[in-house]
Amino acid sequence: MIVVIELHRTYTSFRVLDIHFRTTGTLIICYRSLVSFSSKQRYFGESSKTQETSNFKNTVGSLKRIAGRNLKDEELAKIESKYINAPLCDTKDGHAAASVMYRDEQKNFTGVQLTAMYLSHLKDTAAVAINGAVTDCVISVPPYFTDMQRRALLDAAYIGGLNPLRLMNDNVSGMTHTRILKL
Repeated sequence: MIVVIELHRTYTSFRVLDIHFRTTGTLIICYRSLVSFSSKQRYFGESSKTQETSNFKNTVGSLKRIAGRNLKDEELAKIESKYINAPLCDTKDGHAAASVMYRDEQKNFTGVQLTAMYLSHLKDTAAVAINGAVTDCVISVPPYFTDMQRRALLDAAYIGGLNPLRLMNDNVSGMTHTRILKL
């Protein structure tokens, strides 16, 4: 089974492709691109969106836009930080991180760590949906992503327990999906 993951700013869609003897079965699931932290646990997707109303500063969205960047990047510091609920800070190695309260402690999670948590949860959700193991994936990224941002998403996928076969531009991802279904 191969999972195609399309990370967007507000939601994520993932397709499970089963390519066997030129036949394709697909399952498409849309999910909110949010991670929320509380004093007891982490929330993902819709439950995180519910937590956002009561726990605004501990909910992080725009996961892919933080990964592989630092606060010295003007675009992140001036533009993107307006759309991210949690305050951003720098880590020791220069990466941008979201500062949240988790298990009654102040924690700083980098974009790679947040994305890895999210991808791991998506992997588990897909495994339940198809009633089998999910290991291989293809991740779509915007064409304007830098090499550092692309590597950060690959690292997040590895940390999340996935084997990324390829990174694909967003516009190519839609065309590929159409082509795969026509096999």
